Amino acid sequence: MILAALAGLFLWRGGLGLFPVEREITWHLWGDFATIRQIEVQLYDGDQLLKREQLSTPTGAGFEPTSKLQLKEGDYRGLVMIWRADAGAAEVHEHVVHVDDTSGTVTVP
Repeated sequence: MILAALAGLFLWRGGLGLFPVEREITWHLWGDFATIRQIEVQLYDGDQLLKREQLSTPTGAGFEPTSKLQLKEGDYRGLVMIWRADAGAAEVHEHVVHVDDTSGTVTVP
């Protein structure tokens, strides 16, 4: 019984980073939220795209987007792109997203 509980705890926490567990990523935005009209976030493991989300915000962003996905420990590449009402081209920020076994919540950047 105790051995099964320990094994369950080990696997629930990702097995020392060997197994993916559900993580919630909060993507921090910058600048004036009222001018944001579109947001795109992307998460990569090397060259492999793991997650891509687009949000349309015609009246401005009222929150920072979050994503839930299964991730192992490690470093990932995150891209946050913002289109504003007064600009044609996207503002792009690239970040290293560090995921460890201490929390199920990750904040970028």
